[in-house]
Amino acid sequence: MKKTFILILSVFALHSVQSQSVLDEYKYIEVPEKFDFFKEADKYQLNSLTRFLFKKEGFVILPEAANLPEDFKQNRCLALHTRVNNNSNMFTSKLVIELVDCNNKVVFTSKEGKSKQKEYKAGFHEALREAFESVKALNYSYKPAKQLASIPSIVVSAMPKQEGNNSAPLIKSTPIDNVSEVVTRVNENTLYAQPVKNGFQLVDTTPKVVYVLQKTSVENVYLIKDKQGTVFFSDGKWIAEYYEGEELKREELNIKF
Repeated sequence: MKKTFILILSVFALHSVQSQSVLDEYKYIEVPEKFDFFKEADKYQLNSLTRFLFKKEGFVILPEAANLPEDFKQNRCLALHTRVNNNSNMFTSKLVIELVDCNNKVVFTSKEGKSKQKEYKAGFHEALREAFESVKALNYSYKPAKQLASIPSIVVSAMPKQEGNNSAPLIKSTPIDNVSEVVTRVNENTLYAQPVKNGFQLVDTTPKVVYVLQKTSVENVYLIKDKQGTVFFSDGKWIAEYYEGEELKREELNIKF
């Protein structure tokens, strides 16, 4: 029984460390103006409470587009987007917090927070605070992801064999050039933005749906549905960045709203 308890405790501790190491690589948190299960912005001040709780644990809340940090403009994958799932029924408020990366992948899911409070605002606040206990348990502290250093290539030059010379072949080290910058492809076809739930769909003149864009809390930044990437407005242009396999693609779009 004692061994079983120790094993369970070890597994739980390992899971916590793994989750912590994942979140520590992210510098910013995005919290939307409204959650999907409400029609009003900051209903019951739930979004404001979410920002407050993240700030209290040391997270940096991403500001509005006009004041975006320079490092975020260069690397939008520094931020996690906050989603709150509402599993409530008529008797109990139930909320779950999810954190989603720039590729629309869920990297953290909290426990389900519950409340029996009859008043809606009090019930949602209590449920959110309980769900947030999972975030508090991570003891978040931002630690930038380590970048891989250039790996030198080893070039072996064959040497003429000499009598009585048992020396090893000459080894020269030549650094590999850094990975070349991703080339931007310009899509000259006009794409028309049609409003859909939580964002827009971009259609061409066929009409064919090319992308479905999902809103984030940051102005002019969208997640690409069913694709690992984002669409954002930069220097007067709409840019799509996404992965195809292990390769990062960058595409300049001509969007008409």
